[in-house]
Amino acid sequence: MAAFRDLRRRVEEVFSAALDCTPTDRAAFLDRECGSDQTLRAEVESLLLHDEHAAPDFLTPPEPPAGTRPLILDAGTDPLVGQNVAGYQIQRVIAAGGMGTVYEAVQDQPRRTVALKVMHQYVASYSALRRFQLEAEVLGRLRHPNIAQIYQAGMHQMSGVRVPFFAMEYVAAARPITQYADEQGLDTRSRLSLFAKVCDAVHHGHQKGIIHRDLKPANILVDADGEPKVIDFGVARATDTDIAPTTQGTGVGQIIGTMQYMSPEQCDGDPHEIDTRSDVYSLGVVLHELLTGALPYEATDSTIYAATRAIKEQAPRRLSAINRKLRGDIETIVLKALEKYQEKRYGSAANLAQDIRRYLNREPIEAKRDNAWYVLRKSVRRYKLPIASAASFVLLISTATVALSIMYANQSRARQAEAEQRRLAEANQDRAQQEAQKARTEAAKSQQATRFIQQMLSGVDPEVAGGLDTKLMRMILDDAAARIETELVGQPEVEASIRATIGSTYQAIGEYPLAQAHLEQALEIRKRVLGEEHPDTLGSMNDLAVLYHEQGRYTDAEALLLRALEIDERVLGQEHADTLKTMNNLGSLYYEQGRYAEAEPLYVRALEINERVLGAEHPDTLKTINNLGLLYCDQGRYAEAERLLARALEIRQRVLGAEHPDTLKTMNNLGLLYLDQARYAEAEPLLVQVLEIRQRVLGEEHPHTLLSMNNLAPLYQRQGRYDEAEPLYVRALEVNKRLLGEEHPATLGSMNNLASLYHGQARYAEAEPLRVRVLEICKRVLGEEHPNTLISMNNLASLYGAQGHHDQAEPLLFRALQIRKRVLGEEHPATLKTMLNLGSLYLDQGRYAEAEPLLVRALQIRKRVLGEGHPDTLISMNKLGDLYTAMGRLEEAEALLAVAVGGGRRSLRAGHPTIGEFLTDHGACLTRLERYDEAETALLEAHQTLTAALGPAHKTTIKSVRFLMALYDAWDKPDLAAQWQAKLDATAQTAPSEDKRGSEQP
Repeated sequence: MAAFRDLRRRVEEVFSAALDCTPTDRAAFLDRECGSDQTLRAEVESLLLHDEHAAPDFLTPPEPPAGTRPLILDAGTDPLVGQNVAGYQIQRVIAAGGMGTVYEAVQDQPRRTVALKVMHQYVASYSALRRFQLEAEVLGRLRHPNIAQIYQAGMHQMSGVRVPFFAMEYVAAARPITQYADEQGLDTRSRLSLFAKVCDAVHHGHQKGIIHRDLKPANILVDADGEPKVIDFGVARATDTDIAPTTQGTGVGQIIGTMQYMSPEQCDGDPHEIDTRSDVYSLGVVLHELLTGALPYEATDSTIYAATRAIKEQAPRRLSAINRKLRGDIETIVLKALEKYQEKRYGSAANLAQDIRRYLNREPIEAKRDNAWYVLRKSVRRYKLPIASAASFVLLISTATVALSIMYANQSRARQAEAEQRRLAEANQDRAQQEAQKARTEAAKSQQATRFIQQMLSGVDPEVAGGLDTKLMRMILDDAAARIETELVGQPEVEASIRATIGSTYQAIGEYPLAQAHLEQALEIRKRVLGEEHPDTLGSMNDLAVLYHEQGRYTDAEALLLRALEIDERVLGQEHADTLKTMNNLGSLYYEQGRYAEAEPLYVRALEINERVLGAEHPDTLKTINNLGLLYCDQGRYAEAERLLARALEIRQRVLGAEHPDTLKTMNNLGLLYLDQARYAEAEPLLVQVLEIRQRVLGEEHPHTLLSMNNLAPLYQRQGRYDEAEPLYVRALEVNKRLLGEEHPATLGSMNNLASLYHGQARYAEAEPLRVRVLEICKRVLGEEHPNTLISMNNLASLYGAQGHHDQAEPLLFRALQIRKRVLGEEHPATLKTMLNLGSLYLDQGRYAEAEPLLVRALQIRKRVLGEGHPDTLISMNKLGDLYTAMGRLEEAEALLAVAVGGGRRSLRAGHPTIGEFLTDHGACLTRLERYDEAETALLEAHQTLTAALGPAHKTTIKSVRFLMALYDAWDKPDLAAQWQAKLDATAQTAPSEDKRGSEQP
């Protein structure tokens, strides 16, 4: 074997060097390098022969070398048609390429139609074998609805030669994307919409560390349903280190791909210069062809040299030169994708897709420079319905300076009039009174102007403006903020009012640092000028506290709100609207920190007063109903929570409309309530609708849109729909990191969420660096005792425990438990969560004497605080039952586990996966008690419940299968055990490993 590897390595070395020789010098070079080694020479000459035929023409596909089996598309003459290859019955030839032939085949087990790719014998050199094996390996890592999925890879004996094959998803009625678009008569917008999906698929591959490197219409098929499928990653180069250096190092000077779709750097043949932007270039070529029917370059010569020169030096044909209707933004998008220099192209296929969708939505594209008039023009074009109000809004902004000037002049005249009034008081009382009245009139005008400008600026909030472009908003706000510094000198009250409005608006569009600067200055000015007990000062305290809350600065927020509430109650009274607002904000802060016992009385009291004073449909009443519903949800009081949230949603939809921000918040919260109860079919349409509306109204990168992504992804994750969850998590993390920085709480939450997904899939190598990084940042930025830091400790410990690294998990859980007991108290839900996790860790290690007091104590507290029917109490009961089962205390265990099952049936909806987990553990205990009939009933129901809720490949479902196998082995029913073993074999390879501890969400 070693000799074979040495030969292959030598073949590659000589072949690579021979490529640099002229044809006349090549024979002498081979004589010198190969000497008498005829095997070496034959291998090198075979590769050279294939290379000569690899790309003879810029526009035509390669022909096979003479004497080899032709690339036959006639099902009657291809020798493999009708044969069985490794369990696949070949039906017909679909297509053929330089490396292999693709057949339609029927797999024996499971019975399904596949596309079977078999490598040609004449290209079965070592480098080609390596590349083909890589194709199978990298495709197996790609799971996306617009990428053809690989099912199996293997080797087939053909004429005494082991030839690789792989089976992949069969794309029914497959046609190249350009052919499909022409046949269907798609218009430009439909072609763009279709192509954006292709970009999404390619971006998925890039996220997995894979560059396609041969994107062309023939590798982008469209199925019978009109869905694109990217195929043939066979010439892809992996960008991560786990396979690139060892399995497919393309040599310098070796060109892989189809010439007319190659990027300039790909034409150079240096693999080190090729990255994901090379695929962006190829996508640009395909898009050019899809829209115009022509390639972007004229090929006046058929030689590779001429083709390469055209790609590297010739300017691409503009779309408008072929079709004048394509001038403008779409032409700009294509030209940006076709930039010669990588750094000037789109940074990713996702960026290209986003610009296409911006164009389709009549939004400003990123490829344009940020010209204010361009952004404004696109914003007005996009929102044709409110065009009059939008134009009026911009006109008001442009005249703000005039309004401010009038206000300043009026205020100046008012002050002069007051002075004049005092001077004339003794001389002419009547005239003094007239001047005083004039001063009051001018002051009223000034106040009116101030309110006018505040209202004008607050309209920039995207939740109020209903979709004006965020870039336009930012430019307007920046301009208004700059004017404050020069035009409000000597006007502290006006400056504070304008700063408060600008700060709140910056906050609404997610610009937290700018928001903080203005809100802090507004509070400082009002304290100094008006005093701490003035209503405007108290309003600034609330505004700044809410911002601190969003930034995760809980201590700072609490101090402001406690002080504001004390003053509100004393100065304004308990039923004043400002007092109730402060009360609600403080309750929300406590809720966020898990301080439910302190939050609930604030919410209940605020709701009672709001309903009595303001009415059931007042916005403040609905806000409190929403908040109290969330609190009840977290406490497991689902019926109470659902009543409140459903009531709030009905009122908000009727009064505010389906797309109002407050309506969306309540819809989101009701969806999360259903998610907590595993009512997935009810949760999904709500969460999907909220995300769709926020994407359309607020934009892809607004904090509320990102929050929706992070809310919808767990729904997919819990159902085992990992391929749908991952892009949402990845996108939210990328945007949060770019806009807010790595240390922002929202970014840390996104990192935690993505790590949770990887953890659940047993992708520990990807989860661990995220978990470690989150904990390191939380410790440094928030401190060791911050709630989010403790959550991060728990999550990292859970990950270590899942990998069996108990020595790393234990100190983290032990430390988190110590801090939570001291800071939050022993009865806090987070403390009990850590107590349960540490007990579970000891159980896994067989340290039963240490596990028991922790699990017993957690159960005692949860029974007393939450009640016996609360889901958390039942989970504690079930875990203690698991411990007693492991200890052989089977009667005690069975009693606890039976109560957990019964409680779950009463507290949770039918079909909830937690009931399935309880039944699994109960069935395992009954098996050990030799109560086989009862065990079978429990385990079969468990498997049915878990399969319906989570899918057959989920780790929890597979656990129930293992216990069924154990049951039938103990019951001496080997045939039934074998049947379940077969089911396990069919599904276990796609399931993540089991982990008994759970992650927490910050």
